[in-house]
Amino acid sequence: MNHIHEALCIVREAQRENPRRPQRRFMRDLYNTLSQKLNITSQRGATLDIYSAVGSPLDHLHGVDAVVEFSPSKEAHETICVTLDASLRHQEKKEDKAYKADVLVPLLDPEENPREYQEALDSIASQITERLLRGS
Repeated sequence: MNHIHEALCIVREAQRENPRRPQRRFMRDLYNTLSQKLNITSQRGATLDIYSAVGSPLDHLHGVDAVVEFSPSKEAHETICVTLDASLRHQEKKEDKAYKADVLVPLLDPEENPREYQEALDSIASQITERLLRGS
């Protein structure tokens, strides 16, 4: 078992929130947007989970702040994962390619600029959906 897999197992086991009903606004908004893009409600047996990894070994050792897991059906024996790195230094990290996660997420305040927040949310969800549908 590799280190990132072990760190992901720790995140799953230590998760306080239901990964299918996130409480934090961004995670909830992302979950709802992804559910729509992946058409989760109409696909029998498809599952979508979002785990926060902030403060965990996955965060400290691998630069991953959250993980999205998708299983397209009950028959699918493999879960597809996409990792996220949320950062205030989003643009700087993007330019320098200074992140290890699959998708870099800007930290935006939805109250400060709702349109920018929604545009970023849609872009992030599209990037994640693309990765999930091609098998990451």
